[in-house]
Amino acid sequence: MKQSRFTETQIVNILREVDAGMKVEDICRKHGMSSATYYKWKSKYGGMDASELRQVKRVLPKRMAHPLHVEARANHQWVLDFMHDGLSCGKRFRTLNIVDEGTREFLDAYLFESLEQVQEMAWFWRLDYNEERTHESIGHLPPAAYRKQLENSTLELSH
Repeated sequence: MKQSRFTETQIVNILREVDAGMKVEDICRKHGMSSATYYKWKSKYGGMDASELRQVKRVLPKRMAHPLHVEARANHQWVLDFMHDGLSCGKRFRTLNIVDEGTREFLDAYLFESLEQVQEMAWFWRLDYNEERTHESIGHLPPAAYRKQLENSTLELSH
């Protein structure tokens, strides 16, 4: 969550300035904030003093770190990764990368704009990633080889 640049005491004092008769527009200009922020504060904290405002703040409990479980199974769990970049000429492009989490195989790239150079680079990168590059998390194998190994072990178990 975005942290406010105003303390609880400052928020209460700003709300009180309007209660004392100053115009909302003048207060917002003076403090460098939008009128939407003022009205949001007024709806949340109107009529409170600084000590009551501190009590309203919620403290979220700390989350326990749990490692994610990934099944070593093809086509079971997917990861979507949106990426964007720009060419030297300033033209922007975006890609959607889809990875099979079980095999770590990069499955496809969808390019939102038809930039031939980017498409060609993504195609070669996908081939390298899936066929050549080894991955420590899957026994130092390329994803395509690991997928074949998984498929063969599944076939042997089912017979």
